[in-house]
Amino acid sequence: VILESPESFIRIEGTLQINGDIRFAGLGFFDFAATNELVYGPSNEVFKLTGTNEETRFIRLDRTARLVVPPGKYVDFMDGAIEYSDGAALVLDDGASGYFTGVAFYGDGSQTATAITGTNPGDLFTDHCHFTGLEKPVWFSGGVGQTELRSTVFDNYIQGAEFVQRPGVLLENCQHFGSESNLADFALRFFNCPIATLRGCTVQDHKNNTSISITNPLQNLDARAGVQVDGGWFFYMQGGEIRNCDLGIANRGLALGTGTPTNVVMDNFATVRDCYTGIAMQGNAVVGQVAMTCA
Repeated sequence: VILESPESFIRIEGTLQINGDIRFAGLGFFDFAATNELVYGPSNEVFKLTGTNEETRFIRLDRTARLVVPPGKYVDFMDGAIEYSDGAALVLDDGASGYFTGVAFYGDGSQTATAITGTNPGDLFTDHCHFTGLEKPVWFSGGVGQTELRSTVFDNYIQGAEFVQRPGVLLENCQHFGSESNLADFALRFFNCPIATLRGCTVQDHKNNTSISITNPLQNLDARAGVQVDGGWFFYMQGGEIRNCDLGIANRGLALGTGTPTNVVMDNFATVRDCYTGIAMQGNAVVGQVAMTCA
């Protein structure tokens, strides 16, 4: 598909049937309306879309548009950008998967969109991607697929990435820079995920600079957390750094409530620094333990 002008686009207001791979050249894009429907052709399992580079848009989602990947199918997007309008989302349906390499996900300024969302989805893989200017970069709940995000940048969001009851979540060499408005309660939230791993990641600047109580941030509704962990078996931080947050790693606090404890394991020079409270974990003799080796 060759669309030379940045004003050139293919408007999808009805059904788009995917029968093979699509490669975009030029500066044009798919423009999905709220009335769009994504359908896969006979024996076709994947919507594979390749663009020119991360700076060049190849998809735009119109106001309230939901680009839904049907159950059991998957998308494989590479080297392009997706623009989200007010309330838009890319949705992975039951068992549907998403593979993204070199893709930028960005809002149009409204910050009311969720880049990737799914209930009982399949796999999610990102590599060298960038999420910016969104309400939420990722919201995933349930399912049995793999979740691996590598070398991905998250910034300027209203809420951070959230994973609920996923069997295992890995973030490797990712960066989380918070929001210009300081509204995000957390950079990452893991709720009842048996194992959540941060490997070589940086989480910073989740801090309320105006109204936080330095003496007891746990009793302040405005406290921001770098990583919120609630339930599951353990949170594993291998290397990397959490810095300049009100709460570094937490399952409790007035803003968070008192969550189910999680064991925290830190090694390979994992660091939590310049936080009012480094680790705030409500626990007991069995769970809520913190183990550190060279951390």
